[in-house]
Amino acid sequence: RRLPRKVPRLDLHLRIQHALLLVAVFSLGASGLALKFPDWSFARVWIRIWGNVENAGHLHRFAALLLILDLVYHLLYLVIQGVRGRLRGSLLPSRSDGTLLRANLRYLSGRTDRRPAFEKFSYTQKLDYWLVALVVVLMTITGLMYWFPTETARLLPGPMVAKVWGIAYVIHSTEALLILFVAFVWHFYNVH
Repeated sequence: RRLPRKVPRLDLHLRIQHALLLVAVFSLGASGLALKFPDWSFARVWIRIWGNVENAGHLHRFAALLLILDLVYHLLYLVIQGVRGRLRGSLLPSRSDGTLLRANLRYLSGRTDRRPAFEKFSYTQKLDYWLVALVVVLMTITGLMYWFPTETARLLPGPMVAKVWGIAYVIHSTEALLILFVAFVWHFYNVH
């Protein structure tokens, strides 16, 4: 029996979620970098295209809403798939991931000619999924803190506000740069 040339890994809902994530992340990246580094030449070009810095902020918040909507969509999808009994643990880390990692390292280092046969999702794809999930949650929390500063300050004890604010800033801007790097280098190389 012949195998199909392409095996669909993602159903329609997951492809829509993936497209929303792509649009949200790159819109957040472009607007966020322009807002963080407004004196850089690329930022001035983007801000001119958007009209002004205020519009860049609006785009950033719209893309943030898109990211949050995509997160909610994905969580609802997982719940519905779980209730229907269609949710398999294929994206959960397993012992076989360690075995496959060692086998792949042997293959990549030339110690064997046999490339390991991965499951539906390889250990690199699982790592990619869980890193993105963690980053989306962190970016959502820290982004909402900056979007609603008064409400955030009310929730925190007085002496903690400045410390938490500084930590949130570092997390938000560092994770943003990291996710752009991961998307461009790691994800496209290992998944697409």
